Amino acid sequence: MQKKVKEIQERLRHSDIQTTMDIYAHMTKNIKKEASTKFSNLMENLSTNLID
Repeated sequence: MQKKVKEIQERLRHSDIQTTMDIYAHMTKNIKKEASTKFSNLMENLSTNLID
């Protein structure tokens, strides 16, 4: 992961790796939250359909 972040930093020309880390850490949290919500909704829909 660290190597990928370094490559992103270089491509975006961030002078400080912390800038890149702050942006991508924030994005990663949002992606994980979205995935969790989608999975939860899927499980809820499946259980509702099984009961019907």
